Amino acid sequence: MKENPTGSLCGMPVLLILLTAAAADLFVLIPGADSPSPLQVLAGILITGVSCFGIAGLYKVEPNQAAVLNLFGKHTGTVKDGGLRWNSPFTARKKYRCGCATSRAASSGSTNWTAARSRSPQ
Repeated sequence: MKENPTGSLCGMPVLLILLTAAAADLFVLIPGADSPSPLQVLAGILITGVSCFGIAGLYKVEPNQAAVLNLFGKHTGTVKDGGLRWNSPFTARKKYRCGCATSRAASSGSTNWTAARSRSPQ
């Protein structure tokens, strides 16, 4: 299978936007708690749904790890950027460790294969 690097959004701005939307939801629903209009209730439900949908797309990629993204069972890409990331919540994410000591030693030009092999995970 060919690796398909794909982009993902940085998760921190997305998280801030979603938290702001959740705070806006409170400002929409609390003033109308005594006698809510149907428009306020609909807006509150819509904002809550969008916020929950967005939060479901957040995930964390550790250093030396990659996230493989699948959309309805089809490989859509690989994310290697570390940190908090965001992709569509419809994608299934599976995390894998990237690289090993042997490949890093070989790419750096090291000729000490015994040392590289002893550092590799078993």
